[in-house]
Amino acid sequence: MKARIDARCRLCTGNGTLRKSHVIPEWLYGPLYDGIHRYHVIKAAPLAKRRFEQKGLRERLLCQTCETKLSVYEGYARGVLFGGQEITVVQHKDGIELRDLDYRKIKLFQLSLLWRAGVARQEFFSQVELDRHEEPLRKMLLAKDPGRCTEYGCVIIPLVTEENPLTDLILQPVAVKTGDFDGYRFVFGGQTWIYLLGDGRGFPFSKFFLQEDGRLFIRRADAKVESFLRRLASTFGDVAVSTT
Repeated sequence: MKARIDARCRLCTGNGTLRKSHVIPEWLYGPLYDGIHRYHVIKAAPLAKRRFEQKGLRERLLCQTCETKLSVYEGYARGVLFGGQEITVVQHKDGIELRDLDYRKIKLFQLSLLWRAGVARQEFFSQVELDRHEEPLRKMLLAKDPGRCTEYGCVIIPLVTEENPLTDLILQPVAVKTGDFDGYRFVFGGQTWIYLLGDGRGFPFSKFFLQEDGRLFIRRADAKVESFLRRLASTFGDVAVSTT
């Protein structure tokens, strides 16, 4: 019989058996696996030795009740990102617009990833330091409150090379700054996710946040994103990797 791991759940703060929780959902690691269900992990240091993992990065963070609560948002997001969830897609010259989304489920999915990365102790997520934002995010998730569209807004930009999405790439989250706004950049699921910390009112690209009426505009990659992809290619060659 496996030993029980009893501690305090990071979400509800209750005592109990903690699950090995994914920070980034397991289904987003799927495209990274090779024929025997392994993926490369490469440290950020130059010429660092590669190692293999057979499961997405996990950590004992949540009790079963909270794990189940967040899995509802993950399941809905999976259907939106990879098909199976009925939504409306409108093509625009500079991107696509998703309509008829469940604002609460998608926004709480976005918030859950940011919060989990902030409370995780693994080196992969070490650059995500939420500080004063950690507790407000926890309370929003616990109360199932997605907040306004400008609260902890997220801009999504597709990662595409030669018209093919880079779904087989997960990179270490890093801090970013846009004008007076601080945030973090995540790369997973064929998208770059730019999170803003706190209130994003006045942010010049706030129209790309998920809107409370269920609309989400995903902008096309611009020259800056394409330059980012070229730097990745020169660093990693033809191998799509998860860095840690």
